[in-house]
Amino acid sequence: SPGLLGGAALRTPAALYHWDGQKAAYLLLAEALQCLGQVVEAEAELQQCLAKGCADTNDQAFLQVLAKAQRLVKAAKRECVYKILGVERGERASESEVKRAYKKKCLEYHPDRHSSNSEKERARAEAMFKNVGDAFALLNDRVRRKLWDQGFDRAEIEQQLEMRARGYK
Repeated sequence: SPGLLGGAALRTPAALYHWDGQKAAYLLLAEALQCLGQVVEAEAELQQCLAKGCADTNDQAFLQVLAKAQRLVKAAKRECVYKILGVERGERASESEVKRAYKKKCLEYHPDRHSSNSEKERARAEAMFKNVGDAFALLNDRVRRKLWDQGFDRAEIEQQLEMRARGYK
């Protein structure tokens, strides 16, 4: 629950004070901050742990947690494809909700519906129509959607798919 996580985030700095240099305290704080949506702060705590030497640069488990935190920071800064489609439930939306939202937005921004508008309004509608199509293409593919929801950007998703096609996991 948010209350428990908030309490953990408040208590963890005290743990860091008492156990400065303890990787576990930094990991706990980062996890609590991520759960509270404070992904930038979580990534900063993990970087601080690494800078203080609490975690070794050869510690693969720690580096995976740090990489995930960095993906979450990147994800927080990018345009939300769920918002482009107008999907209110975001990552929890079903495939049918995504398809319904896509169809609705396509009707709203279809260039034929804006043919009598000004040049500027037509260009805006065409750009939005293209964005809606791109967002749907991403969310309609289960693998791409899963990777997107994990924080990968479009280029990283294509790289992951290419690696999978070549037999890498």
